[in-house]
Formats: sequence, C-alpha cells, structure tokens
Amino acid sequence: MMKIDRTGQKFGKLTVIADSGNAQLLCRCDCGVEELLPRGITKPSYKGRKMCSYCKGGVCEVCGKRIKYNSGQIPATCSDACAKARNNEREKLRYQAVKNTEAYKNTRSSYLSKLRERLNSDPVLYAAFRERAKSYLKKSRSKPEQIEKAKFIAKARWQRIKNDDALYETSVLYARKQYDNYSDDDYKRIFNRERSHTRARKSRSCLE
Repeated sequence: MMKIDRTGQKFGKLTVIADSGNAQLLCRCDCGVEELLPRGITKPSYKGRKMCSYCKGGVCEVCGKRIKYNSGQIPATCSDACAKARNNEREKLRYQAVKNTEAYKNTRSSYLSKLRERLNSDPVLYAAFRERAKSYLKKSRSKPEQIEKAKFIAKARWQRIKNDDALYETSVLYARKQYDNYSDDDYKRIFNRERSHTRARKSRSCLE
C-alpha cells in the first residue's frame, strides 16, 4: 500500500516538513526545533507527544535553560547541579516554616543533648567531629560571602543573648568552662598567643 505524503500537515505543535515514506517523519515544532517523530503521530489513536522534546521538557526551575525530554517523568531541572540547588532552596523554605515551632525546638534540643553525650563518651568520634568542623570552617572562610554571612549570624545571635539576662548568664558560664578546658595548643591557635598561668587560674576561679 502506498503511504500518503504528510508533508505540510500539522499535528499539535508539529508540522511535517519532510516525508520520505519511512517509519519516521521530520517535523518542525512551533518553537523552531526540528525532530524525527514516528509516523503514528498522524493517527487519531496516537497518545504520544505532539510537540518537540524541548517543549515537552519545559524549562529548568533554577537556571531557566530549556530541558530536553527523554521519557518518564518531566524533569524540573536540567542538571545535577541545578537539582542540588533546587533541593537546597526547598529545604531552606521548609526550615523557615518550622524553625519557630515548639515541635522543632524540642526535637533539636533532644538531638543536641544526645550528640553532646555521644561526643563526651567517645573520644574518637569527638576528634573526627572536630576535624570535620575545622575543615568546614576552613572552606567557609575562603569565600567572602560566607564570611559576611557568618558575621551577620554571630552578631544577631549575640544581640539576642545580651537582651536575655538568663541566657546571657548561661552563655558566660559556658564560655568560661570552654575556656578553662582549652589545651595550651588550642589556646594558642584560637587567641594567637601563649597561655599564661595567670589566665588559667583566673578562668578556673570564675567557675568556683
């Protein structure tokens, strides 16, 4: 049976621009993209896409780049990097929505208490935790925007502590305890100076 030449016919957003009689038709989408589509597109029972793969895929929610659709679920992003950025942004929005709720505060307080207990009872885990924290701080300090963000957060936190007498007193006692527990090497690394015996005695006297 001789196949009908479909050149010039339009199906959805696709216009047939070349029909060689094979199983595929060369079509041009309204957006200008040209692709090969199965000849079945001409049948009323055809359930596939009647647009190019880029129109079907849409645009990336992060960078706005057009996404080429292959199969399955329509993607929201064009790459792994954009997917990660999208997930991070959604997680930030979720955090902003729950951070002031009592349920979140109780869960976080319980988690931190358990974490402190584990760190205090496991020196190996504590050392690994400290190394990871140091690595993160070193990485963050290499980015100016991260430095400014950290300064802003620290300043806001300090203002909140100063405005609460009970919280301020607790913070001072905790800082003195931490200070007293510093080794001489830690003291030198943090304060960039040698630790004198006078400073050590003064710190201990504050806790008595």
